[in-house]
Amino acid sequence: MSWQGAHRGSGGTTIFTGPRVTPTATWHRRLSVAILMRTRGYALARLEPEGRPPLIVASVHLSLKAGERRAHARTVLLGISEVAVPGGRTVLAGDLNELDTGSAWQLIGSRLQLVSPTAPTYPARRPRTLLDVIFASADLTVLPHTDIDLGEADVLAASDHRPVWADLLV
Repeated sequence: MSWQGAHRGSGGTTIFTGPRVTPTATWHRRLSVAILMRTRGYALARLEPEGRPPLIVASVHLSLKAGERRAHARTVLLGISEVAVPGGRTVLAGDLNELDTGSAWQLIGSRLQLVSPTAPTYPARRPRTLLDVIFASADLTVLPHTDIDLGEADVLAASDHRPVWADLLV
């Protein structure tokens, strides 16, 4: 995997790509938060999979505050639309920091479909809440999900959240 960014990312977000994908542009952007609150942000990449139309990928980490999350979701969706190419193929993944009843989740879900499993992702040791998700535009095909044994010790060492993934035909 190759890191797509010229710096450490924004708010804990970045994008890695495999060798069959050519990034044509990348961006790391901050999201507005209250003074003295933890930095939040999102990463964007325009990718060109071999022999396929371009794809916009976003990695997000939204606020712990509901009002900020909705504003963040609007900002991210606007950022995606500003860099999108005709055809609009899009994947958005990350920590929304809210349930599916939240306004940020609802806003994103009104434009993109949830494609990741709905198993809880937080906290990693005993997950009870689904916070980490993947959405994609309807023109991408979701392949059947296959669980992978990642090793519990590695999962717990990596993050306070469980990993989430989706297999998409791009």
